Formats: sequence, structure tokens, C-alpha cells
Amino acid sequence: KQKVSIRRDQLIPSAFQLLAKIDKRSFLEFEFQGEEGTGLGPTLEFYDNISDEFKKWKVQINEETEL
Repeated sequence: KQKVSIRRDQLIPSAFQLLAKIDKRSFLEFEFQGEEGTGLGPTLEFYDNISDEFKKWKVQINEETEL
């Protein structure tokens, strides 16, 4: 298990910085900096939030290509 602390206000940049640092064979557990929660709750929230961010990117890309 590998615990990772990320900034909620810098979700995408924090996630990209993690890619080089993580051990691909370990289970990732996320916590948000400055917040008390740890474990499965913040980890699931991270994955939910990051997927929402990527959906926003897709919408922006589709809008730009339609112009």
C-alpha cells in the first residue's frame, strides 16, 4: 500500500506529478492535504474527482473541434 497526499485545488497537476513517483504494483491510498480523512473514502473521492476533471477536458476539446 502506498499513501499519497495531493492538493484538492491542484488535482490534475498533482496527479500527473504522481505518475513518475508511484510504485505501479502497490495499492494507492489518497488523502487531501490539510484534511483529516484517510483511507478508502478520500481515495474513492480522488478517483471520482479526477474522472470529472477529465470529462470537462473532453467537453472543452469537443467544443473546440466543432468550431
